Amino acid sequence: MRQRKVVHAAVGQLGRSFGALLLFLAASRAAPHATGPNRFEFTEPQMGVPFRIVLYAPDKPTADQAARAAFGRITQLNDILSDYDTDSELSRFSQTAGSGRAVPVSQELWLTDCLPRPNSRKR
Repeated sequence: MRQRKVVHAAVGQLGRSFGALLLFLAASRAAPHATGPNRFEFTEPQMGVPFRIVLYAPDKPTADQAARAAFGRITQLNDILSDYDTDSELSRFSQTAGSGRAVPVSQELWLTDCLPRPNSRKR
């Protein structure tokens, strides 16, 4: 159960960071328009649920490119952090628990254990 909480906390943090990154990328590529950027919405099944991305971009091709990049990154993170997929890095790492041997892990998996936990901040 702890793994699931860690994964959910990491996904939430990464989702917020990702949203800010997408907004920044779309805004930085925007040509000056009198009307400003347009809103685009994309939905794909990811991590076992419908995953929705809303972003602002100057045009559809730019929005499509940003959405493809975002969904690609989400797929990469799922391949690393899924506790449902037995082939994920997290599952393979968990299978070595108690073996007493060091196992190399990706930066993403390492960071999920280093992120602040909810309700664990010093007061």
